[in-house]
Amino acid sequence: MLKKTIGLACIAVLASASAEMLDPSGFTMKRTVTFSGYAGASDLENFPALVRLPADVSSLCRTNGVDIRFADADGNLLNHEVDTWNANGESCVWVCVPRLSGTTTSITLYYSGEPTQTVDPRLVWGPSDYKGVWHFSGSYADSSTNALAMKDRHQLDGNQPSPSYTAAGPVGTAYSSPGQSCVVTSNDVCWADHGNKLSLSGWVKAPPWEGSNFGRIISSKNAYTDGYGFELTVQGTPVKYNMIGHGNNQHTKETSYNCTNDFVYLTAVFDGSAAKMYANGTLVGDWGSGSVLNSSTNRLSIGAAANVGNRWNGQLDEIRLRWGASSADWVAADYATQHSAVFAVLGAAERIDGVRMDDKPFRRVCTVTFPGYAGSSTLRHFPALVRIPVGSPVYSDCAADGSDIRFADAEGYLVDHEIDTWNANGESLIWVRVPQLAGTDTALRMYFRCRGENVPFNPRNVWRFAGYKGVWHFSGSNADSSPNALVCSNSSTPPSFTAAGQVGTAFSGQGTFVQTPNDPRWAAYGSELTLSCWVKASAVGCCRIITTKNDYRDEDGFELTTQNAENRYNVIGTGDHQNTFYADSCLAAPVYLTAVMSNGGVEQYSNGVCTNAVPNKCPLKPSTRVLGLGKFPGSGNGGWAGTIDEIRLRWAASSADWVAADYATQYDAGFAVLGEIEQINTLGTTILLR
Repeated sequence: MLKKTIGLACIAVLASASAEMLDPSGFTMKRTVTFSGYAGASDLENFPALVRLPADVSSLCRTNGVDIRFADADGNLLNHEVDTWNANGESCVWVCVPRLSGTTTSITLYYSGEPTQTVDPRLVWGPSDYKGVWHFSGSYADSSTNALAMKDRHQLDGNQPSPSYTAAGPVGTAYSSPGQSCVVTSNDVCWADHGNKLSLSGWVKAPPWEGSNFGRIISSKNAYTDGYGFELTVQGTPVKYNMIGHGNNQHTKETSYNCTNDFVYLTAVFDGSAAKMYANGTLVGDWGSGSVLNSSTNRLSIGAAANVGNRWNGQLDEIRLRWGASSADWVAADYATQHSAVFAVLGAAERIDGVRMDDKPFRRVCTVTFPGYAGSSTLRHFPALVRIPVGSPVYSDCAADGSDIRFADAEGYLVDHEIDTWNANGESLIWVRVPQLAGTDTALRMYFRCRGENVPFNPRNVWRFAGYKGVWHFSGSNADSSPNALVCSNSSTPPSFTAAGQVGTAFSGQGTFVQTPNDPRWAAYGSELTLSCWVKASAVGCCRIITTKNDYRDEDGFELTTQNAENRYNVIGTGDHQNTFYADSCLAAPVYLTAVMSNGGVEQYSNGVCTNAVPNKCPLKPSTRVLGLGKFPGSGNGGWAGTIDEIRLRWAASSADWVAADYATQYDAGFAVLGEIEQINTLGTTILLR
């Protein structure tokens, strides 16, 4: 009774932990997801449902779908786990649905933006008591709250092979082995102390075979007669399956489901004394009594017996271990959510950041195109630099400070912008968030000469939706333009912010710095981070450009620096993980450096071109120190000598197309081009000005 009480308490805590209202302000799109494929009569609590996202959703999101969130009908944030992500195709995401009740149950998908809240992917499975969940999406990782430590047969015996995780499965990729390998985890009460109720499930597929085959699917038995543990296996033929409990307590059923023709989804339910077997969500075997379970004293093996014998030949996918007896409705829904394309149906896409431009208050408009973009991919929420050239007629028609300028996309929705520098007698620089930069035909409309109430906008949103957590233009100050609006302070001898930079003015000094306190808004970056900036040196050495390290060997934080030469740079991650590379000289001219750190590796770019890529050599650990620009505060090490401009800190692994465009939009005056100015009258008609 004590164990059950604790389990119920844990479920209550997990459920309450997710009762947080979702903040939709960080998103630009949403879609309703309706579970019209659920045919059960009962309500399923905390059900892990699979939502398949088409390419027109995935392509609008950032890397690995980090900018998607789900909310229930009451607006509560729901935990989800990305199983597979494909920006150019279908992506698979598991969502914990609080209550699945009939065909009208719906949740809302929010995407394409910058979420303000985090989710825990393991809590997709925890509230419904899953103790082991293996998607085999590229690895053998366990997605349950247990996060079980696994090993494959090669790790147990170097002479034996590892399974493959690249074969196509019903959901993403699958485990595959020609009867030579397996995956195991040690005996652990986290999965083994299941009591007398347990549910096992998974997809199985085998090649045609001759003779008998007794391959194990999931097992905690060395031999099927062991007096403890459990086992799910084929039983000699590809249509006959066996679920075994205590001792030689076999429950064998010959079915019409042939696992050599296609994947079959098997579910074995032990319910106290009863046992039930399902294939593809349908009950195929029911043993009303005589099924006994004892907690295992062996390790757990997938694709073999606990002693790695009787290995599975073929594919396995979505292997699950659940403490509890799944109901018939649960089993049917668990199969359907993975198999049926209409179990979860997405509604039409809706704009939620959309403020439609009313052109009536404006008297002038021109088109902005981006002929300088040479990439092949679509860049979402890209901050592009629009230059208003010297002598442009825009200056005589708009407000003296450019405050009446507004931008709209091709659909007529307001697009946020930020004026970097305004010079009515020279060149003015404006950063604009381009919702979709897709080839040279991408276009925005720039409205000005407003003669009425103007629509408000947020300049920080230029950076927000692309995941920028720190943006320093150094246009006369040390201000951060990102949505964090980080509080920055200067060294006692401050740098100058009046020197000419690549974009407006720049940070200039020798041994001076700008600092901002440690803050989770910029410091909790996870495994993906992009640093970028313009540098021009007046002297060379080990000079810090951007750093969170007092010493380069500090365990946490990161650093970007020059390394004792005018063309030698260094990116440092956790500890003394240095990644030195050669690129353009920063003494001869400004150089745009970009460091893309992702999943322990780093790609290093100079002026938009990748000059070095090193996997597994730049792990990241969130910083516990301040952020220093130009030098680490309080340290005598390596102050920058020269100018720095446009320092950026982005929580994302920028793609090669993004990096190249980010360089080009700042360097190439022809990246964004203003078209001819049109006059708009009060009725909305236009007259071309010659």
